[in-house]
Amino acid sequence: SRRRAGAAGAEEDDEVAGQRTMGMTVIAALSLLIGVLGLVGSAGMVSDGLGLTHLGSATSGPAVGSTSAPPPSDASTRLRVTLFGVVRVALCVLLVVGAVGTMGMRPSGRRFSVVYAVGWIVAGGIEPFVLRYRFGWEVVASAAYPFLLLALFNSPAWKAAFAPASVQPR
Repeated sequence: SRRRAGAAGAEEDDEVAGQRTMGMTVIAALSLLIGVLGLVGSAGMVSDGLGLTHLGSATSGPAVGSTSAPPPSDASTRLRVTLFGVVRVALCVLLVVGAVGTMGMRPSGRRFSVVYAVGWIVAGGIEPFVLRYRFGWEVVASAAYPFLLLALFNSPAWKAAFAPASVQPR
């Protein structure tokens, strides 16, 4: 037990009886990497939306003969790109916090990872339509890791490993 008996309810959340497996360690490290890289990419998206950079295609003018994003002068497109960038920054922060919690076998690590996964899938599902870009393999590929997290963290073994000590079967 990491905390003394009689600890407050919030402190009980830190106590788990599960042991971290190699798979959990790999997922925690991968989540940390994806979260940090996602923060960089999402910050670029916000920067594009604010007009500071032109890294992505959503705020660039379309090429001749293409049906890609509207011209960069479209203020509503810039606003939407900025808003989705901010949502993605917040989701990546959740993933980084979830990775740290997963490494420490905290129930909050599971919670943050699942919230990230659901949020990323939902945002990724509506973003192509809102920003008017093609729903292709890139969108599906970006959802692969969130779906993996959902599958792992909702499996009986991982649920039990991340359950608070007071909830785990004896």
